[in-house]
Amino acid sequence: MPSAEVPEAAAEPLCVMAARGKQLEVAGRWKEADRLYASLFRRAVAERAPSAAADALRRQASVRGRLGKGEEAEELAELSFEVAERCGLARAAARAVNVRATLLHICEDLAGAAVLYREALARARAVRDDELTGLVCQNLGVIANIQGELAEARALYLECIASTIRSGDRTAAMLAYNNLGMVCADLREWMEAELYMERGLDVAERIGHLPTAARLYLNRAEPLIQMGELRRARATLDRAEELAVPLDDRGTLAGVRRFRAVIARLEGDFAAADRELEDAAALVVGEGHELERAEILGALARLRWEQGRRDEARAALHRARDCFGALGAAREIRRLDEVLAGWGEVEAVGTGG
Repeated sequence: MPSAEVPEAAAEPLCVMAARGKQLEVAGRWKEADRLYASLFRRAVAERAPSAAADALRRQASVRGRLGKGEEAEELAELSFEVAERCGLARAAARAVNVRATLLHICEDLAGAAVLYREALARARAVRDDELTGLVCQNLGVIANIQGELAEARALYLECIASTIRSGDRTAAMLAYNNLGMVCADLREWMEAELYMERGLDVAERIGHLPTAARLYLNRAEPLIQMGELRRARATLDRAEELAVPLDDRGTLAGVRRFRAVIARLEGDFAAADRELEDAAALVVGEGHELERAEILGALARLRWEQGRRDEARAALHRARDCFGALGAAREIRRLDEVLAGWGEVEAVGTGG
């Protein structure tokens, strides 16, 4: 008589399933993680384990966001919050608020995300959740950076690192080092920028966090280009692409092509620069990736200017400025205003959004 098959995961403790889900996320295996978290939620409900259920919903919401399923992700995050609130799970509720904020952040609703991040930070501090405090400080730092508040961003990233020391959260530390490097790049402190990114890469490779490693390799290209180390810049872009392709990380892949276009432009190969920017733009069509599209337009404007196609250059830069304006990226608007002023549009400087 044939026996019924029992799924292997059914015999696992809930905590083991959750750990496997995290491993899948770190490896960028989003679809597998999604299926595992759905199974974990069903198990948690059946076993009357509300904490595990809330955590499974929250993690699945995060994964669905990665998969571009924003509405489904938002519903899961809301459900995680409701379960946590009704069951008196203050820590889980704080974390669900952070995921809700992150989903808005992914959609580039920075104002809405900031409101929820501040709520999550207040909740995290109330329950002394150092890990979550570090994560939220990091995310608020990203928004401050985009809005041009570089000193505030640096302070938030440093608070994040202090929190990770207390919590032992190497993932948050890895991200904070990347973001500190980005702030230093914005301040044109190129050697310091590369140093922080190298530290982030050391952690990312040690823990095998491939999505962040890909982004770190990409971001390291800018300080290397600015310091004239084009050979190393090409190598870091090649590594970023190698990691991003299997993850289908289109934002990172578009960034790789954008920086390759910058290198080609600096070397006077305008045809190659054009091809790279065309490929970059094709990777970020549709919803999402507005920030990368704005950066691509900025790179296109500089290329057109050096080609002597001045009207096209100004038009592209104005389009980039509009994109940054829609995102509330005040620092980037000011940066482009300075470029426009240098191109003879003095009236553009200081006009704000």
